[in-house]
Amino acid sequence: MEVALGRLAADHASNSDVKSFGQMMVTDHSKANSELESLAQQKGVTLPAEKTDSKQNQLSKLSGDQFDRRYVAMMLSDHQKDVAEFEKMSRSASDPDVKSFAAKTLPTLQMHLDRVKMLSQNTTGGSHSGASNTGDTNHGGSSGNSSNTNRVNQGSQGTSGSSTGSSSGSSSSGSRSSNGGTSSSGSTSSTGKTQ
Repeated sequence: MEVALGRLAADHASNSDVKSFGQMMVTDHSKANSELESLAQQKGVTLPAEKTDSKQNQLSKLSGDQFDRRYVAMMLSDHQKDVAEFEKMSRSASDPDVKSFAAKTLPTLQMHLDRVKMLSQNTTGGSHSGASNTGDTNHGGSSGNSSNTNRVNQGSQGTSGSSTGSSSGSSSSGSRSSNGGTSSSGSTSSTGKTQ
């Protein structure tokens, strides 16, 4: 989902920082999605196809500052959930490859969260809550990477075989491996379904 919403932001945002953040979401989440998809294939887990959802429909109808505020609120909410889920998966995923993917992806997600918090201050007048002046920010769960990482973790429990990567759900930065995250073997190369 972050990829599709990032494309919208790169094209429709009025604030140049929001446009830049949107492009970063496209780049980083596309990479994370590819890594997650590859890991899922290794584990014999099929991830659901990405589909247009209500967030994308809502945003496509907005423009200007209204678009910027709603997009930033959505990304703040999603990344707060994603960081929490990836922290959990990096510590407690039963599959070592999923655990590694989560640990590798977490620094990128944290960087995205930090950046979107700054954007939130600039576009909403200072609140980080994710609900400031932007309308509804409860968007029905965490982003696709989080839920897809859980699918890979749960799906791999039913398979026998060794795992060589780690996966934790939602990543969103193309610079994951250079953000201090560790990857045990770099074998997580697929594009999961990032929102």
